[in-house]
Amino acid sequence: MKKYKFIIGVFFFAFLFNMLIQKFDNKYTYNDIDAICGIVDYTTSDQDLHFLSKQWEFYEDLLLTPETIKEYKPTQYIDIGEYGGFELGDKTKNPHGQATYRLRIFEQENKVVTLQLPEIYSAYHLYINGQLVYKSGEVEKERYEPKILSTAITFTTQSCNEIIIQVSDYNHYYSGMIYPIAYGSNQQINIYQSAQTLIKGLQSFLPLVMGIVCLFTYFFAGRQARDGYFSLVCFSYLCYVLYGIIHLLIVNRSFLWYRLEDVSYYFLIYFVVLLVLWQYQIKVSKRWAAAGIGILAVSLIVPTFFISQRYEMIVLLGHIGTVYKYLFGFMMLYVILKQASKPQSLSLKCLSALVIFFAVSLFMDNTFWYEPIYLGWGSEISGFALIVYFSILMVNEKLTLYKAYKSLTIHQDQLKDYIFDVAHDLKAPASSLLGYVELLNSGIAKKQNREDYLLDQMAKKVQILSKRIALLQILDVDKELSLHKEMVSVKSLLISVQDKLEGLLLQKGMTLEIIGEDYELYVDQEKMTICIENIITNAMEYGESNCPIRIELLEDAISYQIKISNQGKGIEQAVLPHIFERHYTTGTKHHSGLGLSICKKIVEAHVGEIEAESKEGQTTFLIKLIKK
Repeated sequence: MKKYKFIIGVFFFAFLFNMLIQKFDNKYTYNDIDAICGIVDYTTSDQDLHFLSKQWEFYEDLLLTPETIKEYKPTQYIDIGEYGGFELGDKTKNPHGQATYRLRIFEQENKVVTLQLPEIYSAYHLYINGQLVYKSGEVEKERYEPKILSTAITFTTQSCNEIIIQVSDYNHYYSGMIYPIAYGSNQQINIYQSAQTLIKGLQSFLPLVMGIVCLFTYFFAGRQARDGYFSLVCFSYLCYVLYGIIHLLIVNRSFLWYRLEDVSYYFLIYFVVLLVLWQYQIKVSKRWAAAGIGILAVSLIVPTFFISQRYEMIVLLGHIGTVYKYLFGFMMLYVILKQASKPQSLSLKCLSALVIFFAVSLFMDNTFWYEPIYLGWGSEISGFALIVYFSILMVNEKLTLYKAYKSLTIHQDQLKDYIFDVAHDLKAPASSLLGYVELLNSGIAKKQNREDYLLDQMAKKVQILSKRIALLQILDVDKELSLHKEMVSVKSLLISVQDKLEGLLLQKGMTLEIIGEDYELYVDQEKMTICIENIITNAMEYGESNCPIRIELLEDAISYQIKISNQGKGIEQAVLPHIFERHYTTGTKHHSGLGLSICKKIVEAHVGEIEAESKEGQTTFLIKLIKK
C-alpha cells in the first residue's frame, strides 16, 4: 500500500485543485447578485464586473424587437449554458432554430459600462434600451447568414436597462447563447480582457517555441520519436487554447474551425499518451501510432461535414469524444499504477504526478457547471504543466548533448602533445630494460646471483611498456580519435575483459560481479575495451584484496550507463576533481598520468561522459553513453 500513497496524494491534490478553480474562477459563481425572472439589480452592488448568466427571459422560435416583445410572454427563464441549443434539453427536438433573449438590469444612471460578448452561435442582433446597436450576420431565416464573432459594446446606463438579443442558428452544433456575457465598467472589462490575453499568451508562447524546435530536431537530428510526439503535443495544445485568436481571424462560416478546435483537444490527449508511454519506455510502433491518428481523424473530423444535415451526428460526435477522453484518461492512470511498483527517479515521479493531474482534470472538466474566467479549464492548466515539464527535460538533454559534442573538438596540437607525452613515458622503462640486458650480457649479474632479480624487474618493465603502448595505439597524430563502431553486447565486452585480467584477478584474490540487464552499444569495441580494462585495472590496484569489483549495467531515458565500483580506502576529495586531467598522478613512479585521461577521451568520442565518486571504503566510476 505504501507505494500507492504518492499516487493517492497526487490524486486528491488534483481533485482539490479542480474543485477550487471551478468554485473561484467560474463565471457562474462569481456574481454577488444574480438575476431573478429576467431582472437583476446592480444599483447597490460593490462589484465592478459581473457575468450575465442567470435567469434570462427566453422566447422560443421568435425574433422579437423592443416594440413587439411586450406582446409575448417568455417561454421560460433559462441560465446561459444550461442547454447546448434551442431544443431546451428535449433530445427529440432539433437544436437548430431561432429565439430571443431578454434581461433587464437596474443600475445607477449615467454610468459608462461595457458588454463583452463572447461567441453567440450563429447570427445575432443586439438591442440595448430600444436601439439596435450591433448586428452579427443575418438572423431572418430567409436571409440567414452566420457570423460568429466576439465583440464589446459600450453604452451609458439608465435606471432600467433592457438588453434584447435575437439569435438564429441552422448549421452549428451549438445554438444561441452558450457563454455568459461580461458586464461592468469600461476599465474593469479592459482589465479582464487584458488578463485573459496575457494568460493565453503565456500559455501559448512556450508550446509554440518548443513545438518548432522539436519539429526541427525531429527532421534534422535523428528523427527521435519523442521529439515528434512532443512537437505534436505542443501544436495540438496551441490549437486548443488559441481559439480566441482563430475566431477573430476567421469569422464567416467558421464552423469547420470550431470543430478543428474541439478535435485538437482529443489529439492533445492522444499525443500526451504516446509521449508518456515513450518516457516510461513502453514501446509503441510508428505504425500503430499512425493508425491511432487516422482513427481519430476519421471518427472526429469526417462526420463534421454532415452535422448541419443531421442532428443525430451531433449527438454521435459528442459520445465518440467522451469515449476517447475516458479511454485515454484511464489508459494514463493504468500506466502510472503499473509503474508504481518499480523504482522511480525524481524526474519520473514528477511525470507521474503531472499525468495524474492531467487525467483527473480531463474527468472533471465537465463534471460541474463551469466556465473559466481567467485561468482556463483544468485540462488547459495541467496540459501546460506537462509541456513545461517536457520542455525542461528536453532542453536539459539538448544542452547535455551540446556539451558532449563540444568536448570532442580537441585541437590537433593537443593530440600531438598526447603522442609526445606517451613517447616520453616509454623512454624510461625502455632505457631500464636496455640496462638490465647489458648487465645480463656482461656476466656481472651472474657472478652476483642477481639474474632472477633482473629478470623479475624486466618482466615488470615489459608490463608497463605493454600498458603504455596500448594507450599509444588509440592516438592519432593528424586527426581526432577515429572510431570503427559496431553493435556490441556490453556483457560480452565485459566478459572478454574479465578473461584478459583473469590471472591478475586470481593473484589479488578478486572477482568481477556483473549485474543488470544486457543491452547492445554502438561503439568501437577495441577502444571501449581499453577504456574499461584500464578502469578495472585501477580498481584492482587500489582496491582491497579478496573484495569483489562490482559492475552494474543501467539505463534511463537519456543514456546507457556502466557503473564500476571497488572496495578500498578511496580517493581523497582534494584529488578527485583532477584524476581525469593529463599528467596528473598521485606520485606513483610507474604511472604516466594519462590512463584516466585517455579513458575520458574515449568515452567523449562516443558522445558520453565519465565521472568518479569516492567515499571512505568505496570508489565508483560511472560511464554514460548518450542514446541515439
